[in-house]
Amino acid sequence: MDRLPIVFVAAVFETSPHEFARGLLRAGESLRLITNIVPVLPHLRLIDVDPGERMEWERDLIGVADAVVVIGGREHRADLGHEGVEQWTDFATTIGCPVFDGPAPLVDWVAGR
Repeated sequence: MDRLPIVFVAAVFETSPHEFARGLLRAGESLRLITNIVPVLPHLRLIDVDPGERMEWERDLIGVADAVVVIGGREHRADLGHEGVEQWTDFATTIGCPVFDGPAPLVDWVAGR
């Protein structure tokens, strides 16, 4: 049996940590159900971790992921934490990992595997 695709879920931190975590968990569960993937929810910004260490760990996750999906858009506003999404998607593109803007193209990609 083929393994399920591992997908790094990138989202912008725009609300309180509690609300953000709840929304991210709902998004990950929805993606898992509609696409039959293993979602990776990397948002360590919710705990106190050195940003350099966090980004290194997140790059490791992207390195083993089959794809990255961006939830909620990529408009760049540093005051809302969008720089993380941009760094993740730039890194994924650099290493040849597909990046999807939203669930619809991800669903198509998974169906075509």
